[in-house]
Amino acid sequence: YSHLWQVAIVLAAAEVERIEYGDHPAIGHAMYATAVLATSIWEERERRLEAVMVRMEMLALAQENARVGQAATEDALTRLGNRRRLDNALAEFGGVDDEAAPVCVLFIDLDTFKRVNDAFSHATGDQVLRTVADLIRRETRDDDVLVRYGGDEFVIMLRGADLATAVRVGERIRVAVETYPWRQLARGLGATISVGVAERRPGMTYLNVLSAADTALRAAKELGRDRLTVA
Repeated sequence: YSHLWQVAIVLAAAEVERIEYGDHPAIGHAMYATAVLATSIWEERERRLEAVMVRMEMLALAQENARVGQAATEDALTRLGNRRRLDNALAEFGGVDDEAAPVCVLFIDLDTFKRVNDAFSHATGDQVLRTVADLIRRETRDDDVLVRYGGDEFVIMLRGADLATAVRVGERIRVAVETYPWRQLARGLGATISVGVAERRPGMTYLNVLSAADTALRAAKELGRDRLTVA
């Protein structure tokens, strides 16, 4: 019997037989065997239900762990990665390896961002940061490492990209920020970025590349902002 209702039918039929023809050992044995089967089916159902509940609890725990893990490496404001995400990405590449796949780093900084906060409010400044993050996502690939490095600074690691490709990506992002209709957020608002680009060369660790991109960024600032400079 695969369902309890079938067991119930058998028990009911056995009871009818007992009432109509009187007690008989065969009927008693049949009712006993059917009751044992019903108990067995019920216990099996309980075991399956318990297994399902355990599985659901394990799935919920895995989802919570994934959420916590994501939160630990995600910037809450922009939903880009944070410094820990960048550190993890750098650790994946290890140290000096002349045979490593090409990687370029872009260091991006919003120009005169303090003026935005002072003139338009920190809420507007936060929206500018979120918008720049969205523009960065639009101009990069899913497997690139996108990080809000801190404040109004962003870092992009382009895996498998040579210097010419990195420069094209950085310039697209710069133009996207410069031409974005910022006045939709606030009258008189504008925003530009400076970009420093560095390519990993033989003998360089990825921390060296990050430092080189930062140096190139500072050079772009000194040259007048709203531009891209190569290390």
